[in-house]
Amino acid sequence: QYLRVMSRFHHYSVNNVMLIHMQKPDATQVAGFNKWRDQFGRHVKRGEKGIKIIDSSYNAHIISMTTVLDMVKVLHAPHKWLVIGDIIDQGRLEGEEHEKLAQLLLDTKVENIVLIGRRTKKYTYPLLKDKTKVQSFDKPQQALKYLEKNLTGKETVIFKGSQYLEWIVEKLLAHPEDVSNLARQDEAHRRRRASWGLE
Repeated sequence: QYLRVMSRFHHYSVNNVMLIHMQKPDATQVAGFNKWRDQFGRHVKRGEKGIKIIDSSYNAHIISMTTVLDMVKVLHAPHKWLVIGDIIDQGRLEGEEHEKLAQLLLDTKVENIVLIGRRTKKYTYPLLKDKTKVQSFDKPQQALKYLEKNLTGKETVIFKGSQYLEWIVEKLLAHPEDVSNLARQDEAHRRRRASWGLE
């Protein structure tokens, strides 16, 4: 799917193609505000605010975390927030990988970091709490409440990690019909989320 997006937007940088792929892989046109207005006659409603969401919540391991966090470093956005879930299935490397994650997160220099899960709470949060703005939650429901209360509409929020972060993304969508574009929307994952109380 990434290669199809790249073929449609071959004149864009690798990072921009990655952003398009993560946000709207079936996009056929991408343009800035003025181009949409002047060339296509499309307009944003007056007073409209919306957070920009980059959902890379699927398939979290230290390599994919590093890739997304490298992209975050070069992403031109004034108010970048990270929502990071646990890296699971690490066995005896669990602590070490989550400690590496702390340094990767510090290097991004984002405005706010929201951690979700017992592993990030145990290993990552202690290394961040005195160095940057960071929140830590055990459950996605708690993180969603924090985000709903504190997001102003000016942020770009990047999601990466496990802990069913796609459920939070779903709840933050301005257009609920876009849920079909999110990761893990099959019946099995919906049942698993329901067993966590995520409906």
